[in-house]
Amino acid sequence: MRAECAGFFLGLSLAAGAQPPTASDVLPIREAPSISNDPAEKLRPYTDIRPSSVLAWHTDGVSLLVRTVVNRTAQLLLVTGAGTKPTPLIDDAGTVWGAHVAPTKGEYLLLEKTNTANGLVGIFRFDLATQALTPVSDPALHASAPAWDPSGQRIVYTSTAQVSGSRVTRLVMADPLHPEARKTITTFNGNRRAHFRFSPDGKHLVFLAYPSANESQIWTLNLALGLMRLVTPSEKGSPTLYGAATYSAEGRALYATTNRDSEFQRLVKIDLASGKHLVLTPKLDFDVGEFALSFEAKRIAFVTNEAGVDVLRFLDLTTLKELPRPALLPGEISGLRWKPGAANAELAFNLASARSPGDVYTWNFATSKISRYTSGATPGLNPLDLVEPKLVDWKGADGTSISGFLYAPEPGKFPGKRPIVVRIHADPGRQARGSFVGRDNYLINELGVALLFANVPGVSGFGRIFQAKGRDTEIGVRDLGNLIDWIKQQRELDADRLLVVSDSGTVARAVVGRYAALVNFDEGGKQSVRIVGAHRQLELPTWRLEVNDQAREFSNESNADYLFFSQIRLLEEMVRK
Repeated sequence: MRAECAGFFLGLSLAAGAQPPTASDVLPIREAPSISNDPAEKLRPYTDIRPSSVLAWHTDGVSLLVRTVVNRTAQLLLVTGAGTKPTPLIDDAGTVWGAHVAPTKGEYLLLEKTNTANGLVGIFRFDLATQALTPVSDPALHASAPAWDPSGQRIVYTSTAQVSGSRVTRLVMADPLHPEARKTITTFNGNRRAHFRFSPDGKHLVFLAYPSANESQIWTLNLALGLMRLVTPSEKGSPTLYGAATYSAEGRALYATTNRDSEFQRLVKIDLASGKHLVLTPKLDFDVGEFALSFEAKRIAFVTNEAGVDVLRFLDLTTLKELPRPALLPGEISGLRWKPGAANAELAFNLASARSPGDVYTWNFATSKISRYTSGATPGLNPLDLVEPKLVDWKGADGTSISGFLYAPEPGKFPGKRPIVVRIHADPGRQARGSFVGRDNYLINELGVALLFANVPGVSGFGRIFQAKGRDTEIGVRDLGNLIDWIKQQRELDADRLLVVSDSGTVARAVVGRYAALVNFDEGGKQSVRIVGAHRQLELPTWRLEVNDQAREFSNESNADYLFFSQIRLLEEMVRK
């Protein structure tokens, strides 16, 4: 065997402050130990996580609307300036998912929030003066993603429902001040449609349609005639993915991201008359993710994913040349929001790093100043005690360079070779990002276990060819072997105390019989996991956990909690050996 000890199980979330459930509560279990309260008490600081994200600028040009998650409930807060104390805006218990300021006077907000009466997400008008909350969408239906027309007097949004087992999406137009007059513009059956945006004259909409999981198309809708037009026809034999599109200032072109004719998602400008694509980022061999336009500032802000670390970049809309950018901590960047009508350009954004699950910042071009609007995302921890990851790389079986993020315990606190957990997500979109690792920080800081998040072939972010290689099971097995050989060469890592964690059935099946590890995702209609640590030297036990409640899956909160506590117990055994 290449690895003396390997185990597979699902890495999922733990409720903040949760007590360890007993096996009889949620799982029939064989040969596994009882779980004590001791790890639960030590885990509390690592599960009290309060990420913040920007939703919108207030019309005063200084304040930001911010969403902060506390005890698994998202609160809407107003932050009036950098470093000021946030003010709660709404007492309603329903989780807030989005907020949009009325663009004319800012006298009310549009909220995407959970309806406490039925659990559905809907759109509500929140009047700032009276604190009144009024449904804008039909409370009996799920609704989301409102988009303002240029006049700021009406919106479109999508409302979805399952009809006879098929998805039905309704595109609805409404005046938030008179929601009773809302009307359905058109209805889509089947595949998802999303990201609707108005043209500058308010006569057209642009949106995305998703024929399949790895393909999307840009369409436009003439509101007066009800006619739809496909802007980006599919290419034969080459599924193309487009990101959300936005009209240019004059309405004759679209800005979007796409991997058309490329390994990576690139920022492009599409001429509506000819369909011609002008690539705006031809020299960047990285995926472009989120982007935001400011016609007042004459700039495009966009984010590139560079081996799992996000970089915030800017283009001049006139010259199409890249502009200076701020120096930021490595991590994930999202929520790009330009200050409306700003004479001196200013951008709000979210940054999650190894030491913060998410805080809100702004970047002012005139002053080159970064301002931090929120802090305190980990109240029970000193952020400086959380380790920064190191980007490492090794060669795959076919010579491909593979990388990952290594979180190593502080050697002064935990000297010598350390046990290591390797986490592998082989599903598209599950790229390791070198950012905040949540409760996994407990394993690093309290148990002295190293964590390696491996970006093996099959994950997104490294191009189409790299992602396609994930379908080759044999190469995947040899890639894992090469990784374990690399671990054996590292002075600070102990390959004899190795645990592999994966939520990929493909990876699990590939290593069965080769690395003494097994996950069964479906046995008799029930999801189950074997935590395998059988080894002639370490003499670790083999534990079997099987879901037996109505949720029948480890994403259920109680099941996930017990699974994580079992992981801790197995790692404690490994550390002691």
